[in-house]
Amino acid sequence: MQLGRYEILETIGMGASSTVFKARDTLIGRIVAIKTLQSGLSDTAWRERFMAEARIVGQLSHPRIVKLHDVGFDEASGAPYLVMEYITGQTLEQLISTGKTEPQQAYAWGAALARALAYAHERGIIHGDIKPANIIIDEDGRVMITDFGIARFAAQISKSGGLRGTPAYLSPEQIEGVPTDGRSDLFSLGIVLYQLATGRRPFESGSVQAVCAQILKAKITPPTKLNPTLPRAFDGVLAHCLARNPADRYANGELLSTALEAVAREPLVAAPRKRARYRSITTAFRYAGGALVLLLVLLAPLAAGYYTHNLRLPPAPSAKYPAPRPPSNPLLSSDELIASAPHGEIAAAAEVQPPHQSGRTKSSRSAKRLQAVPKPKPAVPKTSPEPAPLRNPAPQLAAQSASSASSAGIPMTIEISARASDGTLAVFADHQLVFSTPLASVAESAGEPFRTVCTLSSGPHHLSVALYKADNSLRMEKEGLAELHHGTSNLLAIHVRHSKVLLLRGTGLDVTWPTGSADPKPEQGANAFTAAATRSAM
Repeated sequence: MQLGRYEILETIGMGASSTVFKARDTLIGRIVAIKTLQSGLSDTAWRERFMAEARIVGQLSHPRIVKLHDVGFDEASGAPYLVMEYITGQTLEQLISTGKTEPQQAYAWGAALARALAYAHERGIIHGDIKPANIIIDEDGRVMITDFGIARFAAQISKSGGLRGTPAYLSPEQIEGVPTDGRSDLFSLGIVLYQLATGRRPFESGSVQAVCAQILKAKITPPTKLNPTLPRAFDGVLAHCLARNPADRYANGELLSTALEAVAREPLVAAPRKRARYRSITTAFRYAGGALVLLLVLLAPLAAGYYTHNLRLPPAPSAKYPAPRPPSNPLLSSDELIASAPHGEIAAAAEVQPPHQSGRTKSSRSAKRLQAVPKPKPAVPKTSPEPAPLRNPAPQLAAQSASSASSAGIPMTIEISARASDGTLAVFADHQLVFSTPLASVAESAGEPFRTVCTLSSGPHHLSVALYKADNSLRMEKEGLAELHHGTSNLLAIHVRHSKVLLLRGTGLDVTWPTGSADPKPEQGANAFTAAATRSAM
């Protein structure tokens, strides 16, 4: 079907006096909407009214009003038609039917429509048929007014009688046939806002006469009664819009737009809870809380007993070192005395300070002074490889078992790397303390691992590495089984790591047991240790 230079593509809608088509402008290729008169309505009166609409809409240029591009007459029938801007989207009537409108969206759309009407009213043009079917929501969510089919110049409207428009959205002055102005459009817009916010119209009935009677006399139910989440200020806005006397309404659309924007800034009111449901939920929480308290009272003795028998921590060991061996030759200097002392028996010159003290201790200064002295290698069986040289020898403990001190023992190298400098590190073998040192002295080794050697008997041993806090309370402990044999490295590597992630701080303990080590099994008896046991007292 062809209409002038426009190719008709499909029918969009059909009203009482016109039909709207989607068409393409063959001259410039633009998609447009064409509005034509219905068949049989092409008499002179309708043609004049139709052309009046063209002249009115052609004067309006607003982003919220559908634009008029062209006007013409059908050559075959002589019927006039309007060529308007084609909007892709849906009408507000279609959106309301889905029930997917939010109050905040209603405020924003209402403010935009009120400003568009204010623009038309300033030019002496009223719409006369504001309703959801004449409001379009485009793909970008913009709201636009279309179909100024009944709109006329304000000076002409008082000279024409008859009831025009959709009855449910008419203003009282339209029903009574008295002169109207822009405030009549604001009354109709108030009905649209009421429907958007509550889901129903304020005036509803099965006949035109009954609807008109409600508009003229019925009392309006406040919208907050139907939707409790709406702010109370919205009731006042709609009361002004739907006032039966035009003098009691907003004087123009700008005032209504400002009022709606103020309501949009108010927070939504939470929906009131049902008392019966609230009471039942409160009662349920009360019983649950009582049951939880009773359970905690019953479990408290069990928890105390479990802590007493299973989580009791051993006391922190004190770092003790043997006194230096007296020189056999009183004429030897102190350096000669240190050089002649057997390896593994070098002792600190002063007692170690408590773990919580920081700074450079006398023992650490003595240990650094010993680094410059050549150190003899410990005597080991010919079948055993030589242990790694000690980069930072440490004092040896005097409290070692007889089997560890015997010449037939196997040397076990203890290598310690640490970033933390607070606390004490201790090593136990078969529940006997074989070595301990403050972490401050280990951290002073200039980035090199701290190494020392202790001698244990050949065969299996239960090893334990414990990290104590500055107040001598246990921070962390790791246990394992080790098999010490000739010909293996027998290296006990200990890494004390200190981490800081955001606001969380922590100290970790990583232990690599000597070659041939194995975790103890739970089924080894009552004295067996838990496999890969780790006790933490963070």
